[in-house]
Amino acid sequence: MRLARRSMGVACGLGLALIIASVDTEPASARRASGAARFRVTAVDDGGSLEDVWLNHVFEVRFTARVSRKSLTNGSIAVRRSGVGGEHRPVRLERRGNTVRVISVLPTHRRVSDLPNADFFPPGSPESDAYANGTLRRGEYYQLVIAGKSESPAVESTTGARMRRSQVIGFRTTAGPVFPWEQPAAVPPLTVLFTNPLDADVSAARLYAHTAGTPSVPIDIDVTLFTNGIPLRPETLRSSGAIELTLVEEHGVPVTARYVGGDVVVEQDRNRTTIVFRPAEPLPPNATFALRIGSRVTDLTGIIGVRNHLRRERLRLIYNWLSQARSGNPGLPPSSLPNPPSNLIPDWPDDQDQRGVLKRNLLELGDLRPWQIDWQVHTIFTTGPENLPGPTLPDNDVGKPSRKRARITNLYTPLGVQGNAGAGRNVVLPFTLVDERGRPALVEMQYGIDRNADGEIAEDEFRQLSADRRDARHTGRYAGKARKKIRGTVFKYDAAPGLGSVNAFVWPAVFDLGAGVHLLTSQRIYTAEGRPIPDPNNPGFELLDPINRGVVVRMRVIRGRPRDGDWVYTAPFALDNGNPPALAIGDTVPGAATLIEWTAYDEDSEDRNGNGVLDLLLLEDTNGNGWLEPAPLGVAFDYHVVGVGEDLDDLTLPELSQLEWLPCTNAAGLGDPDDGVPSAPFPVGRQHTFAWDTSGDLPGFSGQVLLRARPIDESRRIGPWEYRREPITLGD
Repeated sequence: MRLARRSMGVACGLGLALIIASVDTEPASARRASGAARFRVTAVDDGGSLEDVWLNHVFEVRFTARVSRKSLTNGSIAVRRSGVGGEHRPVRLERRGNTVRVISVLPTHRRVSDLPNADFFPPGSPESDAYANGTLRRGEYYQLVIAGKSESPAVESTTGARMRRSQVIGFRTTAGPVFPWEQPAAVPPLTVLFTNPLDADVSAARLYAHTAGTPSVPIDIDVTLFTNGIPLRPETLRSSGAIELTLVEEHGVPVTARYVGGDVVVEQDRNRTTIVFRPAEPLPPNATFALRIGSRVTDLTGIIGVRNHLRRERLRLIYNWLSQARSGNPGLPPSSLPNPPSNLIPDWPDDQDQRGVLKRNLLELGDLRPWQIDWQVHTIFTTGPENLPGPTLPDNDVGKPSRKRARITNLYTPLGVQGNAGAGRNVVLPFTLVDERGRPALVEMQYGIDRNADGEIAEDEFRQLSADRRDARHTGRYAGKARKKIRGTVFKYDAAPGLGSVNAFVWPAVFDLGAGVHLLTSQRIYTAEGRPIPDPNNPGFELLDPINRGVVVRMRVIRGRPRDGDWVYTAPFALDNGNPPALAIGDTVPGAATLIEWTAYDEDSEDRNGNGVLDLLLLEDTNGNGWLEPAPLGVAFDYHVVGVGEDLDDLTLPELSQLEWLPCTNAAGLGDPDDGVPSAPFPVGRQHTFAWDTSGDLPGFSGQVLLRARPIDESRRIGPWEYRREPITLGD
């Protein structure tokens, strides 16, 4: 970006000194005798005074000879406020032959130390002023000072020559929205690329039945958003309604939205822009949150806003279309409404019955959980229990800055459960790569798990990672021939000076670990039927199993042995590539022991046709061990006694969940077990019978009850509650 090529001329109203290189009065014969021309500046940008300079401007100062790097300090070439005793502002200097680029530091919030995971200065402190941490402020006067030989330090050539006089060039920053691009139409949209906790949205593949969001996120976290690097205007982040974290569900039940107090900071330079929302206090446990970016957040020009979440934007358009169709056909069931336009539903199946399910589920989703289809919501996540431990960050020694060696300064630990049953099939691993010369670097990646169950991940338990280069979030480039010379998974990534360049490695963990892997750092302990167990030492809390496993990823910069960089590690994080189970409640036969038919579904079951026999021709032996693994499920049944005059016809699922529910006791010796019966994938399933000891739970009762049930699989994955909306009558 070179602003000076589009303007400027000298503005008399600036009142700034413009001192061009002094006239050389030394005779030509004397110069020839010295054997060299005098060291001087030939041009600064276009050689004129500048006005309306934007805050990320780069000045280019051209000299008659190559400049010594050692002389380039913030004292030899500096930017200072105009006036007597004007303070020097931070800049970064970059030499390119005879040219020195004076790079402005963007407005940014600062951390209390240089450690990548250090906390930011609190709001209200002098260090929290983003503009004070940058080089320039809007609408103010500055001077670019190039120090001559009378100053110390001064700019020197590689031969030690100095300019005879200092030069001062005045300029003024823009007070209004000036684009730093020649064609505003070519400005890339300000886009959130990925987040931590990772965003996950609903999909047609899961029938819009599973709500989105990363589960089991620790309550004491910061939410980080990684953008495409368009510089932001810091004051817009902290304005009312700009970035909001909202509590939208508690224990899986939608509630009236409540805003979470906190602060927003931006960490940015010319190569990266990262937004961090910092809650004022730990988040409530077992609650779902949505982070929304409003239209007030803009780039440095104050014009460009944040691009909508594209997938949720499409969901919203489908929902709006179906809502209009529903209002025009009030008596028509949602599943029978006309299909939305084909350009909105390219991922919908052709089967009309399945489309009917999608239409019904999406309307219910938008009615009850509008944040799931809000195009300004950029991440949704659910916290775990209050006693769920947060990630213990490793002590990564990233080393001191070096102009010769690239280094990884931060490797972010994914928050919450990753994988198929968590944040999504692919695991996104953001990291920061710094190189003071801005050269790309080769990076090697490995993952480690506790393979021998000794409680530690040893050196020989690390393996190479696969990569999903088709995922748009993956920023690495295949290393080509370089990879053949180096063992391991190696990709080339962009690096940058200063704060560095944010990259992401996308890991399809199912390729390396298999579809059923279940590696958690800790989890709830349930009974075989899927009921949580209270913690006897902490009343009010559920019992947790600190299984101390999980997955660790490490990365390092490859420079060629033995000069490779040090490994940088994530904290252990949870990974679950399985699928949660589900069930359907069928017919009931009331009596002293009420018989309840139910069907068990699990996508992890190998029994594809539900016949209980291993059929090799149907490729049912997915893991190749020669045994049929039907993914046995436990089940927990509850009942609700319908009160006199209680109207249950129009209750929504959240309202049903708020009713008083009591556990159903299994009648001994009748029906199927409730602690492990085989399942099959949807829609085949395996049918079973639960025998409810009605006479024991409700002796002498005569009236109506509602039923609900929830499954649990071998890995303690819990499925959603399934409700039987039609009451059953017990007694006479």
